[in-house]
Amino acid sequence: MATAVGWTRLTAVSAFAGGVVGALTDSLIGATVQTRRWCDACGVATERVRHDCGSPTRVAGGIAGFDNDTVNLFSGILGGAAATALFMAIFTNSR
Repeated sequence: MATAVGWTRLTAVSAFAGGVVGALTDSLIGATVQTRRWCDACGVATERVRHDCGSPTRVAGGIAGFDNDTVNLFSGILGGAAATALFMAIFTNSR
């Protein structure tokens, strides 16, 4: 697929590695830092401030305000940085 769009092997490997780093970062941050909320009315965990039942939820773990969008932002930045760093390290050393 990478050759179909004109990527070099170095670009494809760097993009793959960046994707893996991003995915692992997303899982790690999502499991440890992301806000977890609880609906006392239903007794279920949720990510929403107001549950589907209409009841407000309370923070039950993680860092308040560190929602899924924030996790995705950090994961994308770290994945992109890893891809760029790997590309530059191999590209510079291969010259």
